Amino acid sequence: MQGFVGIEGGASVSKSVLVKDDGSILAETDGPSLNHLLDGIDVVFERIKDHLRELRKKSSTVEETFKIISIGLCLSGCEDETANRKLEEEFLRRDPTLFGNVKVASDVVGSIRTVTPDGGLVLISGTGSNCFLLNPDGTSARCGGWGHLVGDEGSGFICSKRAIKIVLDNEDNFGTSIHDDRELRRIIFEHFDVDNTLKLLPYLYSNFKKSFIAQLAQKISQGARCGDALCKLLFKDLGIDLAKHVRAVSSAISKDFYGMPGGLPIVCVGSLFLSWDLMKEGFVETLGSDVPEYTCVRPTVSAAIGAAYHASSVAGSKIPVNFSENFEILHHYSAASSNGET
Repeated sequence: MQGFVGIEGGASVSKSVLVKDDGSILAETDGPSLNHLLDGIDVVFERIKDHLRELRKKSSTVEETFKIISIGLCLSGCEDETANRKLEEEFLRRDPTLFGNVKVASDVVGSIRTVTPDGGLVLISGTGSNCFLLNPDGTSARCGGWGHLVGDEGSGFICSKRAIKIVLDNEDNFGTSIHDDRELRRIIFEHFDVDNTLKLLPYLYSNFKKSFIAQLAQKISQGARCGDALCKLLFKDLGIDLAKHVRAVSSAISKDFYGMPGGLPIVCVGSLFLSWDLMKEGFVETLGSDVPEYTCVRPTVSAAIGAAYHASSVAGSKIPVNFSENFEILHHYSAASSNGET
């Protein structure tokens, strides 16, 4: 028997899957982060080996009777293709038996390959944000991914930062929000467990945790669902920012997508898309008809599946995948339709 391994490595957690060449899943497991820029290559190498050992253990396969043809590593921090080739060479040097055929790619590639074999656009909106386009011919374009200091528009962190800034500006009389901020202030104080704005400072500086600040966005979404106008506006702005990412790469989108059912697949990844209904208006209005037809989809399975498919594709032996079972449709737009939406 033989098969493929797919590993999805994020900045906080990782997931892996062992798939037979007939497409059936033999084992799945998870582990800590796999970002060589943050964790270092030594740590990442050992954690990948841990994944492989655990997959072998769970599947009860041994090297003598089950051959792993190729390993697909779709990892955060692997956006530079030149650096990815060097990583592959380093893995091969360290363990030529284990990593005889390994393919390193960005984590967004795993997300795309989970829902479609033909490429698409990945839009990430979680703690941070990013946008990556992969055309059917392999060409690509990107917008964002620069982190919270100079970017991350359309993310949970930026939504939270804007909310805090609104409350501070109102208190300082530096600016005045167009809606009452009492509910937003209550949500912020509750999240940080404080009773005045000065007590926010340690969370913003000396005790800064990006992920904790970003988690405030989920509570803002609850305020929006309860009808608070300012919370609703913050989520509409998230939709606007995400649409700007897509619009930024629209000139690079292959026209081949518009001959496919549903047009361009926009793969929506990240916890903020659980509040798609709150972002939809800003997104649709801002993107307009810049993309003539697109379908926003949210993966319902791990991107490790896509990483395994990517591994098999590179090895010239694509495993069978029923892509339609791996996502749910959030929204479809076609400029050819009378009202744009179908």
